[in-house]
Amino acid sequence: MPGTAPCTVRASGPPARHLAVDVSGLVIAAVVFAASVHDNAAGIALLDKVAVDTDTVEKAQVDQGLKNAVVARGETVGIEEIVERNPSRTGFLPIPKRWIVERAYGISMLHRRKDMHRLNRRSRIYFLHQTATRCWDTGQSTRQNRNCMSTSATEAGHVFQHGMADLGDVKLHYVRGGRGKLVLLLHGWPQTWYSWRRVMPSLVDAGYEALAVDMRGSGDSSRPLTGYDSRTVAGDVHRLVQRLGLGPAHVVGHDNGGRIAYAYAAEFRDDTDSLTFLESKAHGVTDPEDFLREYWHFGLHRATDLAEALTAGNERTYLSWFYKTYSHDHTWSTEEEIDEYVRCYSSLGGMRAGFEYYRAFPESGEQNREWAKQKLTIPVLAYGGSDVMGSIPIESMRLVAENVSGGVIENCGHWIPDEKPEFLSKELIRFFTQADQQR
Repeated sequence: MPGTAPCTVRASGPPARHLAVDVSGLVIAAVVFAASVHDNAAGIALLDKVAVDTDTVEKAQVDQGLKNAVVARGETVGIEEIVERNPSRTGFLPIPKRWIVERAYGISMLHRRKDMHRLNRRSRIYFLHQTATRCWDTGQSTRQNRNCMSTSATEAGHVFQHGMADLGDVKLHYVRGGRGKLVLLLHGWPQTWYSWRRVMPSLVDAGYEALAVDMRGSGDSSRPLTGYDSRTVAGDVHRLVQRLGLGPAHVVGHDNGGRIAYAYAAEFRDDTDSLTFLESKAHGVTDPEDFLREYWHFGLHRATDLAEALTAGNERTYLSWFYKTYSHDHTWSTEEEIDEYVRCYSSLGGMRAGFEYYRAFPESGEQNREWAKQKLTIPVLAYGGSDVMGSIPIESMRLVAENVSGGVIENCGHWIPDEKPEFLSKELIRFFTQADQQR
């Protein structure tokens, strides 16, 4: 947004005399760091085994660059709350083992993104990654602003918390911010929660709580071998919403996320206020094999092992082709933004998990036909980009819902949240307001 001041990570830190570090925690931290740099999944697995101070995390004074924040409470997999305080600068403040280990994991993620040069040694130990709170300059999309971490909002900025929920068979990474009615945001392929970064601040400003989820197998969530059909993935997300004590929700989905959003609305009707369906199609409603006659990559992605073999080591080239080919204007994506997606999909199991959504199309199509027998009665907004799917999304939703509006966004490709964030934000807020009035 205009006037937003960029976040920066300060190099200064508290005097060494104020810190009493658990040496065993540093040892474990070193192991986690080494494992995470080599294999993200291995790092997460080690992190999960560190069960120290899971209920209450002792206070730790953070450098003034992070505004003397205090870690106030921890959860099983990460810091859930960050509270700004001004603790005494005298005496020793113990730093919990878990806090140190989680910072090591965060540092390893920086290392994987080749951004380590941005932080000096002291700043690294305080760096808060996905288990803490991230803020970015909402008017820019530079590496500096995207990776900036903060514990509290500035006057012009926005604060979003990163968290990880262990649901048993899957662990879901999510990003949330704001207060108010819930807006649930589901990404497509080959993207992550990060695709909503340009939309979330406007939703928060309008008085909503935005929750963007890395769906099963995507982003920083875990990558199970199975369970990529629409009903299972929608169930994952619904369990997460319940775990966080949120809902009902305005559900918004793009691409594969649109298919999951429809499944969520159809399976959990009492917990869904509205559905927004972007650049997607509910497959199998009238033809069980319609997906076989659509985009060329559907067939490749469904070819078990072959798709993985052909893309291994070439993830950036392969993914970049989609970002550029299916966009109206290539300038929406910078190389640094693509870095974030490549980081996730090039990690262990990243491409395989993404392909599994396509391999589950027959099962998901069968589920769609079952749900379509009882049309949705909630308000549905459907949009396609003029350069890619056009009117297909709204036509698809008219087959399964009674109250459908929307159309075609001109001069827009497939990546609506990235290419037309201002238009989409305004439409969502208008649509949510109207939907709430109808209920």
